[in-house]
Amino acid sequence: MREQETARELAREFSLLLSPELHSLRLGPRGADGRQKQNIAWIIGHSYVRWAAKRACDRPYGLHLGMAHKDWRIEWMGKPGMHWDQLLPLMRQLKNLRAPPDVVIMHLGGNDLRSVTCKRLIRMVKCDIAEILHLYPGAVICWSDIIPRPKWKESKLWGRGRKKLNRQIGSWIQKIGGHQIRHQWADDMSPGLFRPDGIHLSDIGYDIFNITLQDVIEAQHR
Repeated sequence: MREQETARELAREFSLLLSPELHSLRLGPRGADGRQKQNIAWIIGHSYVRWAAKRACDRPYGLHLGMAHKDWRIEWMGKPGMHWDQLLPLMRQLKNLRAPPDVVIMHLGGNDLRSVTCKRLIRMVKCDIAEILHLYPGAVICWSDIIPRPKWKESKLWGRGRKKLNRQIGSWIQKIGGHQIRHQWADDMSPGLFRPDGIHLSDIGYDIFNITLQDVIEAQHR
């Protein structure tokens, strides 16, 4: 009962989006040998993830990014305003609630760059990812680069921090067997890719974002 309550709380807090038949709880379908039949990818992050999931639901490729027929299940966990220090507690809670993922994509850090020094944030990211790998051995960890935000285009501090964080964590994540997901398509901050608020992506932007994630996930089991 307590696990069910925790699952419901997480679903509300993180806009946890799963297939309806998997929304209640835990480990998903298994084969006759007891092993998980599907590959599972978690996409975790701030409002970009929440809006990307909603966009996916409205598009032909759907919540599983067009890969359900390839035995991929995508689980989205997006919380508006999410900060990096909220990730590890979430991953600890999910340990007993969900089937272990094959791929974990993290799109976080952009909301921290104005309140935490880049040096400290890099230290936090490396430390937390090390624990996540211990919690989920065998999972492929993917760092999704922080996307530039037109609203903060004139902030040299945020811009330099974003580039440094992407560069250092991206390089490090590849050395430990993970992947860096680059979003060069957003580097020129074309107005058509962003909403008028200068922070969130437009529908077209989220389509490109989702296709980029799809390519990375699909590549894991080719």
